[in-house]
Amino acid sequence: MGRFLLDDAEALLFAAHPAIRLETFAANTAARAFYEARGWRPGAPLEGEPARLAYVKHAD
Repeated sequence: MGRFLLDDAEALLFAAHPAIRLETFAANTAARAFYEARGWRPGAPLEGEPARLAYVKHAD
């Protein structure tokens, strides 16, 4: 179910933006694996948020 929701969100966001970004907790290895399997890549670290990671994805 999560992949369908993410696919819909990506489609809506990419209609207006060439790149999108999300955040997840560094300790959430399941979420990180999910996003990476869906084509998301680590982005620049978030300033002042050591427990969070950023991921970015660019339109194909």
